[in-house]
Amino acid sequence: MNDPRRRDILRFSALLSGLTPLAGCGGGGGDSAPVAPVAGPTPAPPPQQPAPAPPAPTPPAPPAPTPPAPSPPASPAPPPVASSGARQFSLLSGVTATAPFCVGFALKQGDIPSGSGIAVTGATAQVTVKNTWPDGSAKFALVAGTASLTAGVAATVALAAGTSSTGTALTLADLQAAMTQPVTVTCGSFGSASWSGADWAFPFETWVVGHRMSSWVYRKPVGSDAHLVAWLEVRLFSTGEVEMLPWVENGFLAVAGPANRSGSFTFLLNGSTRFNAAFDLPNHSRTPLVNGATVSHWIGTPYDLLVKHDGEYLQTTGLVPAYFARTPATAASVLGLPTSFSPLQRGSYPVGMGAGGYSNSIGLLPEWDAVHLTSPATATYKGVLFQAFSAGRYGIHYRDETATPAHRPALIKNYPALTIKEPSNSTHAGWTVPPQTSGTQAPGWATSHHPSVGYLAYLLTGWTFHRDTVQFASSYNSLFEAYPVRNGSEGVWKSTSAGATRHVAWCLRTLAQAIAVTPDSDIHYRSALIAQYQNNVNYYHARYIAQPHNPFGFVTPYSDYSNIAGSIAAGATSTVIPCNPGQLGGAGFDITRDDQYVGHKLYIGSESRTITRYVTATETITVSPGFSVAPAAGTGFSIKDEVCFDAPWMSDFFIAALGYSKDLAIGFDANTSTKFESFYAWKAKSVIGRMGSSAATEFLYRDYAPYALAVAPFDSPNGIPSNSGGWNTGSGPWFADWGAIYAATFGGRTPPGSSYPAYASPGPRVDGDLRPFMSPEFPAAEALPAIAYAVKHGLPGADAAYARLSSAANWNEFVLRVDAQPVWGVASGVFRR
Repeated sequence: MNDPRRRDILRFSALLSGLTPLAGCGGGGGDSAPVAPVAGPTPAPPPQQPAPAPPAPTPPAPPAPTPPAPSPPASPAPPPVASSGARQFSLLSGVTATAPFCVGFALKQGDIPSGSGIAVTGATAQVTVKNTWPDGSAKFALVAGTASLTAGVAATVALAAGTSSTGTALTLADLQAAMTQPVTVTCGSFGSASWSGADWAFPFETWVVGHRMSSWVYRKPVGSDAHLVAWLEVRLFSTGEVEMLPWVENGFLAVAGPANRSGSFTFLLNGSTRFNAAFDLPNHSRTPLVNGATVSHWIGTPYDLLVKHDGEYLQTTGLVPAYFARTPATAASVLGLPTSFSPLQRGSYPVGMGAGGYSNSIGLLPEWDAVHLTSPATATYKGVLFQAFSAGRYGIHYRDETATPAHRPALIKNYPALTIKEPSNSTHAGWTVPPQTSGTQAPGWATSHHPSVGYLAYLLTGWTFHRDTVQFASSYNSLFEAYPVRNGSEGVWKSTSAGATRHVAWCLRTLAQAIAVTPDSDIHYRSALIAQYQNNVNYYHARYIAQPHNPFGFVTPYSDYSNIAGSIAAGATSTVIPCNPGQLGGAGFDITRDDQYVGHKLYIGSESRTITRYVTATETITVSPGFSVAPAAGTGFSIKDEVCFDAPWMSDFFIAALGYSKDLAIGFDANTSTKFESFYAWKAKSVIGRMGSSAATEFLYRDYAPYALAVAPFDSPNGIPSNSGGWNTGSGPWFADWGAIYAATFGGRTPPGSSYPAYASPGPRVDGDLRPFMSPEFPAAEALPAIAYAVKHGLPGADAAYARLSSAANWNEFVLRVDAQPVWGVASGVFRR
């Protein structure tokens, strides 16, 4: 049994016995900022094994930091802004002024019909639509213009179908006229990149063309360095004011010699230094050149606006989950958000992505994004943006310097064999890798545990920096997987790979978000992303729908949660088998109870025998009848219980990701759409079925969220279900009904690999209170998004299942706890509790 599994089960055992409260894996600004307190104990989902990294030479010490130029003072915290469900947002300023602004705005399908203009009240503004719904109505737009603001008072800006504002568009010539002094990014000894005069006539990307605001993106290599690139996103307003977001990147896909870049980085705008700090930028990382409370730089008045979208309306669009949680502005999850930014800070990301235990980063959206939707606090806006900036610290930024179009996040369709994972394995047949990095290594990114990054920040601001963050994350998730596993350029994530079912869930979530942030006009890039999602649908449909399979909606797990593997010590007979020390759980496990595995099977080679005695002090197993020969020392063995256990919470992640993807209206072709609906309905059975009645043939809803669940009445070779014909062909055998799954799960026996007593009977099979650990950090909460989307999309049995949960006497107590930690508090309808 591998060490991560051991650690997970140990933590869960402690939880069951009440011995140890489990600390969450959270964090605030920097590496030592406060975190939201943990409400209660939680199991530790098994982490993905990190890929081995090449040894990193000791990098040179970065230069002493230069004090940064003072940033404008942050606006005083205004009073909270309540949601009303209206199609609007609020602007808050620390000064009284007519201020320019640009805001991203998500729209509900049908609100702005195809062919209709968009009228704005409360501001003088244009609206630029970037994406539309399948019926042609507006889906996502950028709202830009000016608003008359009073210091400390929220000004409401509303959108409606109507007559759009029109006028003469601002052009590159207008920008060139406004830029009277050079703009320069300097990266210490590596050189600089500068824009002036005719440079403004050649943007990398034209993002918005309008009469109130036009915006462009620029890029230049830094000096003669092959890897460092300076980027600018520039917004020119009709008032003559200019807003800029500068950043530096150190990441290409295949340029030779990737390494860290350490030095003093500066940003010079309009003759003054706006940013000056020393830091060490690992390869495949990037960071905005902002610090303190600043989120952008201005020529003119340094506006420091806070934006608060109407949370209830935004949740009705489907582009973000709808939450039943109502998070107070005083909640620790709000107060613990970062309030400032410095390059490469950790913020609220976990210390080690993929470590065991609860993390507020995991969910359809991470908690720092969820609270922006569920809390009236206005400080959450910058918390979302600073967290999105912090995502640049991860080594996921692989720009493709050669593909068409060039300098975009790499697409899986162009690289059938290139694999980022384990770059030292470049000798594998057909396996190609990018150049290996040296120097300072970026923090690890675990595809099986990665949070949504940049997505909500993009919906709120429309900055292309955040759009690219989402695309980078999905690109890395795709290329990280070994090419034979992912079906080459198809980019399929399989539940049978090492990242397990949760890996599939979060990678599909991020891919769906990457599609959502890619404009409709970006046909080449967008179509490639949609094709990749369709490849995943085709794979899962072929495996689980086109051939008869498990009738309860369980995909093939990566491993059997009830399996021990080890080796035999010297001195074995055909009936008495001593195990090498630590083979039956090792230090920390409860190995003081004799005979906890009696009745299970001991497998050695092709033979299996029933265990009749197990002595914990010597880790000696007795079997009957004896093996045909006494096994030699060092021979491998495994203990199995003739039941395959898997983590239902991983299955719930997958279901939730599918339901959320459906809301995002990805744009499948008709055939794929039909397959998606079939697979989604089949997969959702694995959560709906766990919320059954007290009938003997059903799974009692009171116990819907065990840490591990019996999913098949047979073991698999070496504890790996993908080695089993029953899983691969769909032939099983399978349990007769949900009642049989319930009985096998709570049979009172200790599954191999668990500490005693993991799965004792929870109590009478009668109606009553919910009996899982009712904590926002436990599988009881992690199932809520899955069942919520199943209800929302009208899947059979989902509404009755949800009704059983919500009618339990302790349901309201549960949801009140979720208010303070809302990441799993997804509603089955709009704000339905």
